[in-house]
Amino acid sequence: MVKVVDGGFVVGQSPIPARTVLEVWWYLRVDFMGVATIAASRVDLGRALKRVTKAPLKPQQKLRLLRTYLLPKLTYGLVFGRLTAGRLLELDREIRSAVRSWLQFPPGVPSAYIHAPVKFCGLGIVSLSASIPSLRRRRLLALRGSSWEVARAAADLDFVRQQLAWCDRATPTAPKPSSPAEFAAALHESVDGKELRQCSESPISSQWVEWASEGIGARDYRNFHAVRVASLPTAVRFSRITNTVRCSQDNKYPMPCLSGRK
Repeated sequence: MVKVVDGGFVVGQSPIPARTVLEVWWYLRVDFMGVATIAASRVDLGRALKRVTKAPLKPQQKLRLLRTYLLPKLTYGLVFGRLTAGRLLELDREIRSAVRSWLQFPPGVPSAYIHAPVKFCGLGIVSLSASIPSLRRRRLLALRGSSWEVARAAADLDFVRQQLAWCDRATPTAPKPSSPAEFAAALHESVDGKELRQCSESPISSQWVEWASEGIGARDYRNFHAVRVASLPTAVRFSRITNTVRCSQDNKYPMPCLSGRK
């Protein structure tokens, strides 16, 4: 039910413009049209990542911006807005692409290294496709335990049941990781990450990953990660990816191509 009133509202001598049922309005980073949510059109993560990429910052500072500001800023709108599982996967790809460029990772560095928690020797970058369905499900299930009678009644609505079903469909299934622990396990089972299994036993060995700029230069920070995840340009790594990388004179990392050229 929509209440229609005559006249308008004024705040501080400034009139508040009325909205029609076809106009989009924004509340707490969620887009609405009339009284219903619409697709999360304001989730422009790609533009934000480009701005961070162009900023004169060290890679560790860019990672901190992503980890502590950009992703938390998007979480509420993604949890309560309308979106698809495919869109979450697209956002994850944009995030990984930006991180790989900041740290100058060669092809083949496992995605689990980006999404695994820092204490398990990852970068601690949240995977939206794994976290958003879980957060939305938790919010919806919490309705039944609410102290507000209306919220408890809303838990039985068809809309809530449909959203819970979407959460089940959108949650990644094996072999794709769907939680921080599973990303850590995937990292430790990979060729490049199996030597990091005991990382959690020494938390101090991973503290530098979350530092913004405390005495570590940009080149050193990138090299630290290259050593850590075994992504240095060695003959062994080149031999593993020879068959997956096309020959190109523009390759950033000189590697043997299918034609035998260096």
